[in-house]
Amino acid sequence: MPLQFICPATLARLVSRPYLLVLLVLLFSQCTHAQAEPDVGRKRVIWVGEVVANNHMFIDMLGTDPRFQLVGTVPCTILVLGYDEAVRFARIYLPRRYSDLVSGTDAMIFHDFSPRVLTQTYLEWFRQSVYDGTGLLLVEFAQRIAISDMDYWQYTSLYDAFPAELYPNCIEAFQGRQFYEIVNHGPLVDFPDMEKIIINWGHHGDLIPKEGTTIWAIWSGRRTPAFVSRSYGNGTVLHYDHGWDTIPDEVKRGWRYLPDYVFNHLCFATGLPFPDDLELVHEARALFAALDEQARVAISVIEFIDSFGASLRPFEVKLAEMRDRRLLAEEAYVEGDMVKATEILGGANEDMRQLSNDMMRAKNKALLWIFVIEWLSVTATGMVCGAILWTVMIRRRLYREVTVTRLSQR
Repeated sequence: MPLQFICPATLARLVSRPYLLVLLVLLFSQCTHAQAEPDVGRKRVIWVGEVVANNHMFIDMLGTDPRFQLVGTVPCTILVLGYDEAVRFARIYLPRRYSDLVSGTDAMIFHDFSPRVLTQTYLEWFRQSVYDGTGLLLVEFAQRIAISDMDYWQYTSLYDAFPAELYPNCIEAFQGRQFYEIVNHGPLVDFPDMEKIIINWGHHGDLIPKEGTTIWAIWSGRRTPAFVSRSYGNGTVLHYDHGWDTIPDEVKRGWRYLPDYVFNHLCFATGLPFPDDLELVHEARALFAALDEQARVAISVIEFIDSFGASLRPFEVKLAEMRDRRLLAEEAYVEGDMVKATEILGGANEDMRQLSNDMMRAKNKALLWIFVIEWLSVTATGMVCGAILWTVMIRRRLYREVTVTRLSQR
């Protein structure tokens, strides 16, 4: 979540509270602007196209691996947005110059959008940047029943970089398009249970591989390509006959190697070496994600505590120490020392849990007098209401009954 997407009111509160800025840096240390000086060993990624609830987990995931840095998100699919709105977002969020694109981007993830929202200039920029070495992932770039304008891509210059032709048909997932069958083994597809999980529930057209394309996996039932790649100039393009949003929810939640699947593909597209030990790097990535999640919770708790005037100095010191430890873990991770990274992250996660417990105790202490005042207010109100009710309903003899006056008898 880059800083430019934080609302002004929230950002103003963060600036006024230094401890929240420490947490913000801890959370978003990898999310700087695309035109900033790149970090050593870190590849910058932009996401263009479909940004919806069922694929947002992949956008959030990109910030959990220190070797990658999400520097831009461009929502521009006409399946969700109106055409004019999609064009406007593309114009606002995409780089204004070709030099900015190639100097600030190492990989692009295109997810199911129409080329009509981009100008011919942008399409040519993308083609040239791939030819010059930028990696490209074409996710769910296949013909569909939905109005996604996939048939327009064949008339663009970027279509030359596609590893496969988009065949004009549309096949449901249950017609043999649910499971991968690996035909070329390697780090892109060699994951536990890769051929056993349902990778797609959507309907898409077939891919017809171009010359020089490598087919990594085919659909086990239909026997057509499901995942392919090809070199284009100095760049590498990966092409999927399904969407990441059409991966079933139970697989997103339950298949523990899904982040490794995504990051290994990004490594391939950007030329980074694959990790030697899948289990060890998986543990490190999981620990980074867990630390980020605990930091998000800490932001909410500490801002709540501050509103009641609790002392925050101990937390500020510990959070500063936590940031330093995370930076050490990131450095070890980027250098490939996964053992050191996991040791640092394991200790940091344990200390963060202890810090969260301390914050909760501080919160309870700050709220003690509020609870006491609330209890006294409720008790006093109950006593007053009870006294009034007892006086009116029980002690009625204190009041004389209404009788007929002498004047009324005449």
